Amino acid sequence: TTWTVPACVTSITVQVWGGGGGGGGSIAVKRNSSDPEACSGAGGGGGGGFTTLTFAVIPGQTYTVVVGTAGNGGAGGAGSWGSGITTPPSQGGTGGTSSFVGNGITMIANGGIGGAGSGAYNNACACDVNAVGVGGAGGNSSGGTLNYTGGNGSAGYILNFGVDRSGAGGGAAGPGGNGGNAPLGSTLGVVDNFAGGTGNSPGGNGGAGRMYNATNNSSKTGGNGNVIGAGGGGGLNHIGGYGAITAIGGAGARGEVRIIYTVSSPVTPTFNAIAPICSGDALAPLPVTSLNSITGTWSPALSNTVTTLYTFTPPVTACANSVTRTIVVDQIPAANVSANATVCAGGNITINGAATTGTSTLEYQFGGTGGAWTSLGTDIFNWTNAAPVNATVYLRAIVENGVCADVATTPISILVDPCGLPIELVSFSGECTGRDKVFSWITASELNNLFFTVEQSKDGQNYSPAINVPGAGTTTETQYYSATLANTSDEFSYFRLKQTDNDGAFDYSDVLYVGCDEVITTDEIWLFPNPASSQITLNVGGSIEGDYQLTIVDIVGKEIRNDLVQLSKNTSLVIDVNHLSRGNYFLKLKSANGEKDQHAIRFSIAK
Repeated sequence: TTWTVPACVTSITVQVWGGGGGGGGSIAVKRNSSDPEACSGAGGGGGGGFTTLTFAVIPGQTYTVVVGTAGNGGAGGAGSWGSGITTPPSQGGTGGTSSFVGNGITMIANGGIGGAGSGAYNNACACDVNAVGVGGAGGNSSGGTLNYTGGNGSAGYILNFGVDRSGAGGGAAGPGGNGGNAPLGSTLGVVDNFAGGTGNSPGGNGGAGRMYNATNNSSKTGGNGNVIGAGGGGGLNHIGGYGAITAIGGAGARGEVRIIYTVSSPVTPTFNAIAPICSGDALAPLPVTSLNSITGTWSPALSNTVTTLYTFTPPVTACANSVTRTIVVDQIPAANVSANATVCAGGNITINGAATTGTSTLEYQFGGTGGAWTSLGTDIFNWTNAAPVNATVYLRAIVENGVCADVATTPISILVDPCGLPIELVSFSGECTGRDKVFSWITASELNNLFFTVEQSKDGQNYSPAINVPGAGTTTETQYYSATLANTSDEFSYFRLKQTDNDGAFDYSDVLYVGCDEVITTDEIWLFPNPASSQITLNVGGSIEGDYQLTIVDIVGKEIRNDLVQLSKNTSLVIDVNHLSRGNYFLKLKSANGEKDQHAIRFSIAK
C-alpha cells in the first residue's frame, strides 16, 4: 500500500517487524499393535526480525508499505498402517517480509523460517522409531538505526521410551533487541505447552512446544505465535497402537509496520485588508504570499464587477489553514438634475434631483460653475428660491455609493425680464355654466399685445391651445375679456392664459383649476387664512350637508390627501396642512351620496 505524509508532519519514526515462521507438521504411523512405539516431533518456527528509523519527511511525500504475513503451520501429511507415510508432513510457512520504502529510505524486516516437519513409521520393527524436525531460524533486518534478529525456533526432542517433545517457536525481535530463542527440549522437565522464545516487546512470544510421556496414542497441535512476529510451535505425535495419526504446526504471528509522528498546529495566513472598488475599476492581483510568508493560490477568478468571496489555499506542504477574503465591488450610481426653466423675476425655482443608488447631495450656484456651490442638503430633491434677474442657475447632483460616485451638472436659463406678462393682468378666473366653462380676465394696461390663448391640460403639466382671443395692442385703459369652452367635460381641468406679443414673444399666467360636475357656487364654500402655513379652515354655506369626499391635490394634480368628511350647514372644518410644502394647491369636495355635487377651490401654503 502507499502512505502519504500528512500536512504539518516533518519527522516520523518507523518500526518494521517481519512475520513469524510457522511450526512444522507431524505424522506417526505404526504397522502392528505389537510393535514398539512410533514418535514424531516437528520443529518450531523462527521469530520475525525488527528494524527502526527516525528521519525527516516532507508533507505530501509517498512511501510504499508492505506488511509481512504470518507463516502458516505445516500440514501433518498422510499415511496408513499398511502403506506407511504416503504424504510427508510439511515444513511451516516462512513469515512474510515487511518493508517501508521511498525517498531514499529502504527498511526491511524478514520473516522467521518455518520449522521442519517430521514423520515416523514403525514397519514391524521391534524397536521405537523416532523422528524430529529442526527449528526455523529467526528473520534478520536492515535499513534502520537499530536492526535486530528474531529468535530461533527449537527442534523436536524424543527419548526412547521417555519424554516426547516438539519444538517451540522463536520470539520476535523488538526495539530493545533480538528475539529470544526457543528452549531446547533436552533442558526441560516433564511439562506440556512449554513456552517458546521470549519476544522483545511489543514483539510477541514464540508459540508453545508440546510434550507426551505415556504409551497411548496422542496427537498435539503446535502453539501459535502471539501478537507480532512470533514463530509457531511444531506438531507432536505418539502412537502406541497401530495406524496413522497427524498433527499440524502452530501458525506464526503476522508482521507489522508502525509509523509514529506528531502533527503540528497549522498556521493561519494573514493579509492586509482589501479596500472596496468601484465596478469596472482595475483590480490588482491578490498576493500569492501572505504577510507571514505562506504561499498559496486564490479562487475563483477575480471579478471587478460583482462582490465576491475568495479562498486562499496553501499547498499541503505549508502546514497552513485556508482563509477567505471578500472584495466589495460597489455599483456605479447615476445622478440627474432638472429645474423649471420659466420663472418670473422674484418667483420660485423648483429643483429636482434623483439617484438610482446610494446617497445624493444637491447643490446650486448662479452665473457659472467657478464659484462656491451652495448645498441643498443630502437626499433632498425639491427646493425653491427667489430667482435673480437675468441669471442662469447651475445645478449639480453628487451621488455616492460606497467608493463610487457620479456627478451631474446642468445649466438652466431662467426667464426673468420682463417679469411676468407684458401686460398688467388684474385677474384671471373660470367658472362653470352648466356643461360650459367660461373664462374671464381683466387687464389694466397692455404693451404690443397681439392675442391671448386659453390653454388646457389633463395633468397640470402638458398643455394644448383651447381658444384664441385678440389682444388690444397697446393701451393704458382697462380691458375686459371672456372666452367660453362649450359642453366640455372635466377631462381637462387645468387652464392657463398665454399672452403673445407682436414680435412673437410670449408668457403665461398662473395655473387655474376648473371642474364642472354640478359645481357648488363659491358663495357656499371658502377657505381662510389663504395663504396658510400650518392649518386652514373650511367654511361651508347653507346648501351643503352630508358626507363629502375631501381631496387635496398639488398644482400638477398629484393627490396629497383623500378623506371622507361629514359636513353640516353653515359650519367650519379645521384642516391640518403643516405637512404641505410651500406652493399652490386645490381643495376639492365631492358628494359621497351618489349626487354629482362637486367644488374645487385654490389655496396657497406660505412658509
